[in-house]
Amino acid sequence: MSDSFDNESKVFYKKLLIKYGILTGIIAVMFGLLVLFCLISRGSWKRGLSAQVNSVLERCGEEYRTFEWIPSDNGFSDSASFYSLSAGEQGREKDMYAVIIRVTTIYGPLPAVFVYNAKSDSSSFAGFADLEGPVADKMTAIAEPSVIEFWKKRIPSIAQTLKHEKAERL
Repeated sequence: MSDSFDNESKVFYKKLLIKYGILTGIIAVMFGLLVLFCLISRGSWKRGLSAQVNSVLERCGEEYRTFEWIPSDNGFSDSASFYSLSAGEQGREKDMYAVIIRVTTIYGPLPAVFVYNAKSDSSSFAGFADLEGPVADKMTAIAEPSVIEFWKKRIPSIAQTLKHEKAERL
């Protein structure tokens, strides 16, 4: 009697372990695919942000274009992206950077573009990436006193964490 009970429990636990093993395998494969797709899409994400920064710089009359993406070692790395700027075909302009940051406004988060000058350790607001015309003007007027001024003061300290040796050419 005891032997049949042991055999039944062994079979039961064996089937249970197989089911949980399959479930764990499926979850591991899905997680692996998620990580793989994130790594694959990283380049297009950087190029897309660069295109948005270039369009904002063009709209506000700046003669600079993004030259290379520069990684930073800070807590804002998912919300802020730094690009070195170049003037025409001359190559990288020393100490000039474009920063695209997700800022919170009364209408929700919007990507804002700032130009940071490392020589003078100051930044200026260039515009919102997704807005144009009168809507952008009104949004800037609403956000200027608080949100934009906060980020203009915060960007120099974030820029101290840039890793220039790991810059990636666009």
